[in-house]
Amino acid sequence: MQNVYKSDLEWLKGIGWLPEGSVEVMRVKNAQNLLNERLYRIKPEDFKFTSIVDTPEVIQAKINSVQISEPLYRDAWEREKANVNVPADTPVMLQSKINAMQISDVRDSTHMHCFTQYFLPN
Repeated sequence: MQNVYKSDLEWLKGIGWLPEGSVEVMRVKNAQNLLNERLYRIKPEDFKFTSIVDTPEVIQAKINSVQISEPLYRDAWEREKANVNVPADTPVMLQSKINAMQISDVRDSTHMHCFTQYFLPN
């Protein structure tokens, strides 16, 4: 066992090692940055920042709050309750117009007026 250790040690003798990227050196550099008074006292105006985009959950919550808003619902109802937007050329609408003409008293009275005038030949 000791022979194996010595052979590994012999192999490492010729290899140089720089402590530049070691964990301990990086910790000390970070500690120096934390203790640096000039960087600690930076004005808030000098910070670079980006605004955080809303998460999908927040966006969905905003959409839901608009959809279930009672005042918005009532306003939309007040605006649209007098405006019926039904296409005029649907079969149901055409049939209802024909039915209205057939049931109408005005049309019946004009047709009956034609039948009440007698034209007798001389």
